[in-house]
Amino acid sequence: MLGYLELLGNLFHLGWRTLPLLPWAVVRRPGETAQQMARIFLGAFWLAVLGGAAVGFVIWLHGRGPLQAVGGRYAKDVLPSALSLVLCLELAPLVAGLIVAGRTGADLGAELGSMRQTEQIDALQVMGLDPIRELVAPRVAACMMSLPLLTGLVTFASLGAAFLADSAVGGMSWLQYRGAVLAPLVDRFADVMVSVLKTVFFGWLVGLTGCLHGLTAESSTEGVGRAATHGVVSSIFLVMTADVLLVLFFQAIL
Repeated sequence: MLGYLELLGNLFHLGWRTLPLLPWAVVRRPGETAQQMARIFLGAFWLAVLGGAAVGFVIWLHGRGPLQAVGGRYAKDVLPSALSLVLCLELAPLVAGLIVAGRTGADLGAELGSMRQTEQIDALQVMGLDPIRELVAPRVAACMMSLPLLTGLVTFASLGAAFLADSAVGGMSWLQYRGAVLAPLVDRFADVMVSVLKTVFFGWLVGLTGCLHGLTAESSTEGVGRAATHGVVSSIFLVMTADVLLVLFFQAIL
């Protein structure tokens, strides 16, 4: 428990120092930020596609039968609307957040941990450069911009897989399916925007957590390995905890 409280304290301190540097990273270091963003997005691309497709396919297969049993043969027509809401408001942001936490959390922890081991971070400080500005801010900004894109990718893959599953049993046409998917999202557009903001926050958490464990890693091979492991575990824990707290918060104010 004390370890997680210490983690939250260090995370808050690093986040407070990084927040005003994020615009600087995007404007003054666009090349570095874009490179990190491409690495995060492309590295998680196929995981997002396959994970999203699996989620959509499984939900459709499991949901179709019970809906027909409870509400009759026409009850399945509401499944696309329900699936689109569940995906856009909750499942897609969480799945994308966990994918990025698992992959990028380890990547950032190992990368910055290796830089700590080889004294590159110390060299930056000797030259009068701020490691948080030069290393952390571009990576956190890249995470914050990549995660909404990956969330959209998970959503499209899930809805596409669900449509293929429905087509295999002679379900809706593409136009009917598209209308059923889009209608509830238009009606609850404000909730969709809240979900997008939630993905940005997840990206901020994952980027900060991975960088924090890398910056505080011990200068040894074992220290780099522990930084990567702790980056994954802490990122996943914080994403799931933040998801619950944000849902409760937004339900209370909206």
